Amino acid sequence: MMVTRFLLGCTEASLSPGFTLITSLWYRTSEQPLRAGIWFCGNSLSLIFGNLIAVGILQIKNSLKAWQWLFIIFGLATFLWGTLMLFRLPDSPTDAKFLTEEERIIAIERMRANQTGYKSSKIDRSQIVEAFKDVKTWLLATLILACNIPNGGFTTFNGLVLQGFGFNTFHTLLLGLPGGLIVFLFVLFGGIVSSKVPNSRCLVMVGMIIISILGSALVYAGTSIATRYAGLLLMGIYSASMPVSMAMISSNVGGFTKKTTVSAIYFIMYCTGNIIGPQLFFTREAPKYQSGFLAIIICLVICVIVGLALLFYLRWENSRRDKMSVGAVATANQEKYSGATQRELIDTTDLKNMEFRYVY
Repeated sequence: MMVTRFLLGCTEASLSPGFTLITSLWYRTSEQPLRAGIWFCGNSLSLIFGNLIAVGILQIKNSLKAWQWLFIIFGLATFLWGTLMLFRLPDSPTDAKFLTEEERIIAIERMRANQTGYKSSKIDRSQIVEAFKDVKTWLLATLILACNIPNGGFTTFNGLVLQGFGFNTFHTLLLGLPGGLIVFLFVLFGGIVSSKVPNSRCLVMVGMIIISILGSALVYAGTSIATRYAGLLLMGIYSASMPVSMAMISSNVGGFTKKTTVSAIYFIMYCTGNIIGPQLFFTREAPKYQSGFLAIIICLVICVIVGLALLFYLRWENSRRDKMSVGAVATANQEKYSGATQRELIDTTDLKNMEFRYVY
């Protein structure tokens, strides 16, 4: 089982960073939060439909156990869909066989305004170094680490907490459905607002995390089952901020190698948080797990602080660049890139392109 889980992790590792990169190569900056939110909705939809299917699987009575049928059915579906994706999902408009030559040019031209560069097969070591030196990288890394320590604990122990209310496995699965629906709606809401309202991304993230803090407090301090269950439903909303933070990478990081590096750091922190989270829930405290939920509250408060810090840093950097663009820096950039067309698609980083403006 441990070997199988390890192999599953290996195959799963490329999904979110890969989808984030693909999103950045197909959609404009203003379009990315909603598109990232749509594919991220698979997480919440899987909770809804997965639990419903699991309820049905529980009714299978033969030589194989229910959890074995769960792995067979979901594993086979994933394998077949993955095979289809391998042959049908293009990684960029230049590889899309379903586009005509004219449509391919239009798709590439749409990306000019992003000024984040375009796909390059060459690994630029200077961009890797810059990614590690960039303040934004570590603000985003801290944000996702602090956000996924609660994620690791919540996803692992949510069902056990529900069972601690006195419910059996059947009812625990059914009671998990509303949480998936709520997260689904908030993911779409966050994506739409972030796409339609300029520079609202950090505030959208902070707002959803604050709701989760409220939910965590209800679970931590609540005494009745109804109060604690309501808290569990609100707790999961923090995860709706994650597609918005992914869009922050695709929109705010210029240079293909730098973007892939920042994405890698981001998802390493994502995995690290999910490793740490379950360790903060102690068996002796079941079914309330007070220490675990207190740790979740602390981490979510850190997320709010870092989210606001990222907001003010990006605003400050834009203001600084606006002041500099009046003078010699704008002239130097113009000479260096010799025209807007070349500059907008050249594989340069956001720190080197002083006409780049961040979204927040």
